[in-house]
Amino acid sequence: MSKAVVTRMKTDLEAQGVDLRGPCGAFAITGRVAWELRETGLGLVAKREGQNGCTVPGHGHFAVDAVMFRDGTTYDVLANAETENIPAWNLTGSQPPGAWRAPFRLDDTPVPPPADPPVAGGDDEHRARLRLLETRAALLWEVYAELAKQIGTINQQLAALDLDVVRKPLPDYIAQRWGFTIVSKPR
Repeated sequence: MSKAVVTRMKTDLEAQGVDLRGPCGAFAITGRVAWELRETGLGLVAKREGQNGCTVPGHGHFAVDAVMFRDGTTYDVLANAETENIPAWNLTGSQPPGAWRAPFRLDDTPVPPPADPPVAGGDDEHRARLRLLETRAALLWEVYAELAKQIGTINQQLAALDLDVVRKPLPDYIAQRWGFTIVSKPR
């Protein structure tokens, strides 16, 4: 789902003839992905001056290939950033939550259609919150599916080793993310 947004942003910029080489070329994609998905709580990853990144005057210095949620959960959205800029959506772990920065509209970004304005306490507000929760749940299922696949692969590799020390499969994976408990039983 989110990889599709990265792919669309890159394709749109290429069609406009935007130079995507170098750190700020990669950030042209990443910044637009964060802006498009801002209602989910997705933001940019702040970096210190001198670290690899892209400086946007008036906004700061940012990671060129990563986005993050306020809780620090971070996704790599470009493989081979700065050269090939291959669209991706890979969970990379966490950043300090203080590194989160609100996305901003880049000057030549097409403005997305406006969302229905929520009415305080009304059905529209509930629908907007539901859409946000559905998006976050979809991201969680993507992570869950990848983890279950990786655990299954590891268990198959361990079984193939047929060593006396490796007789038990890996335990179930249990984690807490965004207030949800994720449990994966290897297949």
